[in-house]
Amino acid sequence: MAEQGMFKTVMRGFRKEDVLQYIDAMLEEHSAQENVLEKQLAELRTQLAEAQVAAEAVAENERLTAELAEQKQRGDLLESQVSEVTLQMEQMRQDLSSVEQQNTDFTQQIEQRDGTIAQLQEEKTTLEAQLAQKDALLFELRSLSESFGEKMTALLSEDETIVSQLSE
Repeated sequence: MAEQGMFKTVMRGFRKEDVLQYIDAMLEEHSAQENVLEKQLAELRTQLAEAQVAAEAVAENERLTAELAEQKQRGDLLESQVSEVTLQMEQMRQDLSSVEQQNTDFTQQIEQRDGTIAQLQEEKTTLEAQLAQKDALLFELRSLSESFGEKMTALLSEDETIVSQLSE
């Protein structure tokens, strides 16, 4: 082929073979450039896709970082609440221990009072029995007193009769 842009001339124009070779060379060069450009385009598309994936990953990373920070704040808040609840539970345990001690003390006092009540009931039963005996003795004493009174009245009456007979 002749130098680019230069064809051998023949009558009435250029040599057909040179033109065809030039066109073929240009087509090959164009095809090679097209292949190179397509490869570059494919690489650029791949790079763009990778960049988009990376951008999405960065955005996802930022979102997850923000979410992690929010979860950390929640975790810190929950830790604070757990600490507060733990302190409250400890106070409640101490209060419960105090209440249990008071319950034990009250139970002992109740048991002592129950013992005292049992003793008092026994004493009441004993006193009621003694009272019943005394009532019976009192009734007997009244009966004897009435009988004595009747006998005295009868004796006084006899005495008066005797005195009146003697004085007559």
